Formats: sequence, C-alpha cells, structure tokens
Amino acid sequence: MGLLDNLERGLEKAVRSAFSVGGSQAVKPVEIATALRQAMDDESVSVTEGRMLARNSFTVHVSPDDFARARAWGSALAQQLCDEVIRYADSQDYTLAGTVRVAFHEDDEVHPGRVEVEPEFDDGSAPSRTQPHQPLAPEAHTDPDIPAPAPAAGSHAVRREEPVPGLLIEGVMHALHDADTVVGRSHERADLVLADSSVSREHVRLERDADLVRLVDLGSRNGVRVNGQRVNGTFALQDGDEITLGQSTMLYRADHARTGSRA
Repeated sequence: MGLLDNLERGLEKAVRSAFSVGGSQAVKPVEIATALRQAMDDESVSVTEGRMLARNSFTVHVSPDDFARARAWGSALAQQLCDEVIRYADSQDYTLAGTVRVAFHEDDEVHPGRVEVEPEFDDGSAPSRTQPHQPLAPEAHTDPDIPAPAPAAGSHAVRREEPVPGLLIEGVMHALHDADTVVGRSHERADLVLADSSVSREHVRLERDADLVRLVDLGSRNGVRVNGQRVNGTFALQDGDEITLGQSTMLYRADHARTGSRA
C-alpha cells in the first residue's frame, strides 16, 4: 500500500479541491493512478526471461464533468500521474517502452466517477496521440513544464563584453548566465526544466567559470551522453557538443548570440 499512501498524501492533496466539487461521484486521482497500474499489469509483455516490458503511453477516458475538473489542474495532475507510473514500474521491475505520457480524453460514453485507460507502447519512433505532461490543455501554445524564452534582444541591446554560453533545446536557445545551472525534471529543484519523464528531477549541473562550462552528472538514473559517449562525473564542454539526457537532446554553444536564437 506504499504507493497508494504516497498518492493520498501527495497527489490527492495537490488536486483535492479540483475534484471535491463533483462530490462522491467524481473520479478521484488515486482511482486514476490505480487504473494506470492495472493497465500496466494487464498489458505488460515478456521480452526475455525475467524482463517485462510495460506500456508507457496512456489515454485516460473520463466523463465530460470529470474532464473539466481534471483540466483545471492541467500539467500538475499529469506530472504527478507520470511520476506514479515511473515509481510503479520501478517497484515491479518493469522496463518502460519510452517516455511516460498521460493524456486525458473527454468521453461521453464514460459515466461520471468512472475511468477507462487505453495504454500504448510508444518508443518515440512514431507520432503519439498523447503529449507529455500537458494533455489537459491541448489548445495552449506553451508547455508549462518548459520555461518560456525571453523576448529576442533588439538593436538597442547592450553589447556584452564576453560571450555567453547557452543550450539550444528544440530550437530555443537558453543562455547560461549563472555560475551554476541545474537541468532536470523538477520545477522545485531545476533551473532549466525538461518535460521528459526519462530525465531525473536533478539530472545535471552546468558550472560556468568565465568561458569554461563543465557538465556534472548529479547521479541521474538514465545517465548523460556527450556526442554519443557516456559521461561519468565531470566533463568540460566545447562549442557544438551534443548533450543527451534520457531521451532529450540539446546542443551546447559557447556563444549563444552567434546562433541568432533567443537569449
């Protein structure tokens, strides 16, 4: 019962007000998590002796009323559910097929208080019907798990005396102004947040000393690779290095201004 106890204390506390409006008939977050666990158990497959492959992409069908309540909490609910899937997979020694995704679908055929889960294997090789950590607000133009880039500097911007290094992530450049920048999945612990369940809460730290930037693995579960090679401990980055954290890839630039991307 450890997992359910954690849900009652964490997930249920975080989203209780959104679901309490519906009274006893409203679906509860702990019931959604239980349905996800059941789907993993029912749909896991044996690939080798002692190794079970579990589905990692889930579409949760709920009634219109329950969907409206879930949508009010958006990525906060989806993030917690993704974390619970990862924890349950670890507890059962399941191997996940890829990045965990949980999406909600409004379904008129599902009664209030009920939940139906449609699990899938998604290794990232084909477009998925679900979106990581933002399934409850599909019309939104920004992902709340990834900090919005600052406006591009205009012609009146002050000229810098020295280059500022940066990380190019999905076409957006994030400047490394601080001496230390933590990259990870946690909003509370990371300075640069990645919406990728294969990334640890605190995955790496980037230490900047003038024009030198060192990458430090913070004991991440899935490790760090630079230009395809596994990194253990500390690594001095060079311009153009490709960094892979879990299933997320970024490009290090010694001077982000040369790319013409956002600061």
